[in-house]
Amino acid sequence: NQHVGVLGPEYFDGSSKFKGESTSMSITWLNFVKWWHVNPKFPVLFVRFEDLVANTPRELSRMAEFLGVPRADIPRRVQCTMQHQEGNARRPPKPKDFEPYQDQQ
Repeated sequence: NQHVGVLGPEYFDGSSKFKGESTSMSITWLNFVKWWHVNPKFPVLFVRFEDLVANTPRELSRMAEFLGVPRADIPRRVQCTMQHQEGNARRPPKPKDFEPYQDQQ
């Protein structure tokens, strides 16, 4: 998953290939979401990033309930998560052998 290039200004002029690709990808994503929403074979919980940021405890509660956590345990677990957002099981960052924000010629 290394950086493979930099898009030039021509990709952002409004008439470029990038605009067409991004529209195509959006339509594809929308089709996936529609399929998940109407497919009765398995349950899906939609969590919007904006909602998670705006009201993290509410969204964590929704996720816990969806995953089958007993309702009586949810407030305690959400409170614990909110108090320990940084966690204690993080891996040390790996050094990068490339600069992702520079042109790789």
